[in-house]
Formats: sequence, C-alpha cells, structure tokens
Amino acid sequence: MTTMDKRIQRTLLFLLPALLLAGLALANCGAPRPGNTTQSAVQGRILLWHAWTEQETTVLNEILGRFKEIHPGATIKQQSFASQEELRRAFEAAADSGLGPDLLLGPNDWIRPLADQGFIADISGEISEDILQRYMDATLAEVRYGDGLYGLPQSLNTLALYYNRTIVDTPPRTLDELLAQAAAGRLVTMSTNFYDAFWGVQAFGGQLMDQEGRVILDQGGFANWLAWLEMARDAPGMILDTNRDALRTRFLEGGVAYYVGDAREYPAIAEALGSDQVGVAPLPAGPNGPAGPFLSVQAFLFNSASSANQRRVALEVAQFVTNAEQSATLMRRVGQVPANVRVRINPRLNPVVNSFATQARTAVPVPNVPQMDAVWRLADDAYVKVLEGVLEPAEAAAAVTAAINEANGIPPLAVADYSCPGPGTIRLAHSLDGADAQVVDTLAALFSAQCPGTQVEVTRMSPSALRNSLQAGTDDRQPTLILASHLWVPELVMGEEIRNISGLVNGQLLQRYRPFAVDGLRYQNGLYGIPAFFDVSALYYNRTLVNQPARTLTDLRTQLADGIPVTLDIRFDQAYWGVGAFGGRLFDAQGQIFLDDGGFANWLAWLKESRQDFGLRVSQDEAVMKSDFKTGRSAYYVGGPNDLAELREAFLDGALGVSTLPAGPEGEATPFLWVTGYLFNAAASEDQSRMALEFVKYATLPDRQAMAIRMASQLPSNANIDLGPYPQIAVFVDAARSAILYPTFPQIETVRRLAASVYQAVLMEGVPPTEAVAAAAAALNEATNPAASGGGSSDAAGLNGPSNGP
Repeated sequence: MTTMDKRIQRTLLFLLPALLLAGLALANCGAPRPGNTTQSAVQGRILLWHAWTEQETTVLNEILGRFKEIHPGATIKQQSFASQEELRRAFEAAADSGLGPDLLLGPNDWIRPLADQGFIADISGEISEDILQRYMDATLAEVRYGDGLYGLPQSLNTLALYYNRTIVDTPPRTLDELLAQAAAGRLVTMSTNFYDAFWGVQAFGGQLMDQEGRVILDQGGFANWLAWLEMARDAPGMILDTNRDALRTRFLEGGVAYYVGDAREYPAIAEALGSDQVGVAPLPAGPNGPAGPFLSVQAFLFNSASSANQRRVALEVAQFVTNAEQSATLMRRVGQVPANVRVRINPRLNPVVNSFATQARTAVPVPNVPQMDAVWRLADDAYVKVLEGVLEPAEAAAAVTAAINEANGIPPLAVADYSCPGPGTIRLAHSLDGADAQVVDTLAALFSAQCPGTQVEVTRMSPSALRNSLQAGTDDRQPTLILASHLWVPELVMGEEIRNISGLVNGQLLQRYRPFAVDGLRYQNGLYGIPAFFDVSALYYNRTLVNQPARTLTDLRTQLADGIPVTLDIRFDQAYWGVGAFGGRLFDAQGQIFLDDGGFANWLAWLKESRQDFGLRVSQDEAVMKSDFKTGRSAYYVGGPNDLAELREAFLDGALGVSTLPAGPEGEATPFLWVTGYLFNAAASEDQSRMALEFVKYATLPDRQAMAIRMASQLPSNANIDLGPYPQIAVFVDAARSAILYPTFPQIETVRRLAASVYQAVLMEGVPPTEAVAAAAAALNEATNPAASGGGSSDAAGLNGPSNGP
C-alpha cells in the first residue's frame, strides 16, 4: 500500500462518523441550540498523544475542557504514555502506516528524525507572524529544521543550579564564588558529560558552531572551560562525575549544597527534600559572560497524515494551550517553564520557574542539523581525556573539533586571525631584555614582512623612560603600544595615558586567552590591554638527588629527614605560595588587606620547625639559592620560567625537573602571578589603535607564542597552544591555576616590607610566629589607616598613590 493509499484510507475512517453526524445535523437543522447563538468555526475530532505525568494530565484536561467550551464542535481525544521512549516508538509505528495522532507533545530533538521520515508536517505556511511573536526566539529556533517550522513551543527546559536552603544562604554568582563556597565546605555536584557540562563554554566566550554548521570549539573558550574543570576536579568540595543520576542521589541524600540539574527534575527533588528546602539559581557566570547551558523544548508536533481540517483543529488546540493564560496555569499548577514570553512570572510567587526562565535567556538552542550526530558521538571524549590527564585542554579541544568536522565532511577552517592593516607605522616600546627582547624584535620583523605596507618600529628603553614615553604630549614619535607589566595599569589609567579597549575587541578574540591573563589587564570595569605572556613560580628539582619531587609539604619534610638538602626562598614574593597552602589569604571578604588569619603564622611555624628540627635552609639571596641548586647543596629551587635556559645549561642529560610547588594541609600552593601585556596609548588615533590591534593579534597567535617558548621560555597567554612538546612549560601553566594575580594596590610595598621583617623576626631572631604576624598586622593597619590609630607615620602619606611596580 502506498503512502497516498494509507492517507486516503485514514481519511475515510475519519470521514464516516463525520458524515453520519452531518446527516443528524441536517435532520435537526431547524432546532437552535440553547445558549449558543454563535457557531464556532472549529469543528472536528482530533487525537492527542503525550507522556505527561498524572498531575500534568489533570491540568491539561482542564485546559482542554475550556477549549471545548469555546469550540463545542471540536473533540479532542487523548492518549497518555508511560514514557517518552514508549510514546515515540508508538508514534513512529503508527505514522509509518499513515495513522497515529494529529497532535503529538514531544521534545524538540525528535523533530529532525521525524521530519526526515515525513511523519510530521512543516507548518510555516499555516502560522501567522502574530502568533509566532508570543514565543521566545530561542524556543522557535528549537522547532525549526532547514527552512521549515515543525512545531509550536509549549514549555522549555534547561540546566540551572539547585541548592539546599538548609546549607546555603546566598548561591554563587560566579565560578570563583562557586569554588570558594566549595572550599568552605559546601559540596558541589556537577556532571561532566558533554551535554550537561556545556554550560561553561559560553561562560568562557566559546560557542559550538558557526553559521555554516562547522564546530568551532578550538577557538579558546572550550579549552579554558576544560582547564577550569581540570582545576575543579582537584579542588576541595567539588564532586565531578559523568553519572548525573548518581550525583542527584547524592544531593537528595542531604549534606550536599549544590547540584546542576534541569527543570524537569524539580518535582522529584522538591518531594524528596521538601519544596521549602530547595532553591534554584542561574548557573555561575564565567570571566567572559553568563553560563550557556543547552536549551530544550517540549513542543506540539503535527502529523503529516492529518487532513486539512484536522490540521486546523490541531493548530487551534496547540495555540490555545500555549497562549499566555493557559501557559500561566501550567506554570502555577505543575511548575512548567513557559515558552510564551507574554507570561508574567512573579519571582516571589514562582521563584523556581523564574530562575529557570532567567537561565533560559542565556541558554543555547541545540541546532537541528545533521552535524549534531557527530557532536553527541565524539564530544564527550574531550572531557574524558582532560579529566583523566591524557590530554592538555587545548590539545583536547583541537582534537575533538577536528574529529567532529572530519566526521561531518567539513574541511578545516582557514581562519583570518589577523589582517594586514595597510600602510602605516606601529611604534612599540618596551623595557625587556635578553631573549624576551629578541622575541619582540622577531615578531615585529615577521609582521612587517607579512604585511609589507605596515612597519613595526621597536624601541627598547629603561623602565623609567618607558613609563615617561606616554607623557610625551603631542610628539608624533610617541609609542602606539607599550609592552609592560599589569602592575602599571592602575597608574596609567588614572593618568589617562592608556586606552580602554573594551570597545575595540570582542568576546571572540578574548576567548583565545587564558582568563587570568586577561583579568590582569582589567581595571575598574575596563580592559586596557591584551596579554602577551605571564610569569609564575614552580619547583625546580635535581633528578640526581630526588627521584620524585615533593608533592606536599609533608613529602618535603620526609625528604629532609632522609638527608636530602633543601634551601627555600623566604622573600615575600617568592615565598607567598606557602601562605595559601596553609589556608592564608592576603585579603579578607571585604577586599581589605588581611595578614593575621592564621595561614601566614602557620606557614612561618612550619618553616621554623623544619629549619630547627629537619635541617631546612632558608635564604633571601637569589644568587646563593641558585648556586646551592646548581652545585647540589639543595635538591630544589623555587623559580620562574626565565630561569629555564640557565638551569638547562647547568643540568645535563635530563637531570633538571620541574614540578608544581608542594601543597599544604589546607590546599594547593598559591604563588604570585605577573602578566605582561600590550597596552594601547590613549593618545593614539582610532586608526592607529586598530593597526596596533592587528599586530597584537598576530603576535599572540599559537605559532608565534610557540616561537616565544622556544626562544625565551615565555608562558603563553593564548589558551589554544598545544603544550605537549613543551612539558616543562606545561608545568608552569599548571601552577598558574592556583596562583594569585600579584596585587596592584598602593600598599603592597608596605606589605612586602613588613612581611620581610616577619620572616627575619621568626626565622632569624626566634620571635614566635603568631606574635610576629600580629605585630606586622598592627603596623600595616596603622600605616594604611592612620586615622583609626590616632596618628600616622611619614610612611602612610605615600600609600595613597599607586604603586610604580617593578
């Protein structure tokens, strides 16, 4: 039997009762119906299939009853199924015979397979624009396929952050706040399969596909999100797993503060914990914007085998159920999140629905394109390989992007990462020396050769001359760009000497860079540069003295007890990593300088005891410490990537190792981190600034940053570079994940001076650590807040201006 025969057969089956009814109507045509002076144009019988719960079905029956009152000539028969899977199987079997319901309530991911089989109809020519305007744009995107519209959105679903109100007062707004709460004992459960964990990609500036259906997960945002997950995996209080059901069970058992789940789970969660104990909040935002979980939609789909009249009735029913009044009823009664934008959601009366609706505004529609099959099949691989330590985040992002596009027959994209700006001169000034200066000269020469009409003039000068170069008034020799430390940014901003480039760059560009490197160049809600490279300390070790580096401070003491010689740097900048390992911090919750929280004193106590009882040597002389390391008098040396070239010459045959700094009893080591970036002269014209930006884009490409690694061991700001060939550099990048951006507040020089005196007092003069730290904290408070102490010192007056920085 052909499809046409099936449809004729089905139409006759429905026409027979209609003809009998028509005959009865003619026989009684003279008898008016009481109370019904206007006959509805909606006449006929349709069948609706769904898999709604008993509670949802009860409300749906009431809504359809109201429809019947308005259209007494319409009859809607329902059939409910136990599950979505059973519903789809039944529909496909019936539709294959030209039968089945006229109206189907199902998820949007059914649309492509059902449309490809010809089972559901394109209704784009049957719906007015006025009707379509009632639905959220993102939900309409979910029911479109090709050039067709295959359904009407009824309700939406997305992920959000569930929290236990008995544990949580205020949910986190950012990823940093989430980690802080987890570290404070509020456990967080998160699924890491691709669908569930996609929400962080947008938070780091990434996206899944371009307009041509090409996967573009290799642009930086995905790699940065994978790096965050890798850090979160090892962070206290974070529970990551691919089994979302198991994570939800943990949440329902109590004791867990947070669970990332979707709106359809709310009834079961509220029943288990009690609705008064369950809160829902939008997912935490990232450095590049709000979270973007996938969006899914429950929609009315229309059987392509229905007659024209059955289609008209089905459309009327779908439009009625999804209007603002009925959508509001479903929201209030069963907690559905409406797809209709005209529904007014009261945050006080419907806080859960409001949170999911808020999250939906930044959610990402799942494209109804064949390329998604390869995404679902292959994308999980990136999460697995990064979290199991098989691949670096950038390598995994590049590999999965290539694999998906290859599976879809899409060739690699030749991206124009920069453009030659045309004739003109870019003046770049810096105070770098040695190999770092050679990198700058090489980049300038390569760009000028690549773009013959553009000349990059490089000037190397002293730090003071560089600082004054932006104050040269109208001198046309003033630099367009300077390459300088993030510590310079506040002073240059306050002097209006560098430009806020927030309007010059976009998220697509910024997602290339490591978020902490970009953050270093932000100041007072503005962005004042593009990061070139960064510096952080790690632990160099002599493989001839230790087979395995100390991963914890306990390991380090064990090695000391075994006679392994160790010298540690106790200069403030280089020794701060141990403060964080004991839970210490430089700022309190209000952002004020804070030294006396116990962490600093405990770190000093550990150093003092290790020195007295285990033979640890300490020093503030860099030359002495480096000499001790080179000559075997110390198995370890705390240093940065700029030390690599010198130490490689001293250690032959692979004897030089690099590891992250040892963790302590309260967490990972927290070394300071410095960012060097391209800062844009505020006096430069718009054209000059745009020319300079193209050079910066070129200079920070992955292959240019790989060149900088080879030439000068620079730590790359670009997150897309594969660090596989550079394992020692990869260790420094790993160390940056727990590092703290070096402060730019004016009082840092006072902090450094007082901290140095504390190390001296405790380790050289025998002052008890708590006493020394308390004295330093009091002195700091007096210096920074002289009014509170009844007076001030000559020192305090100089603290009101910004730090010059190194």
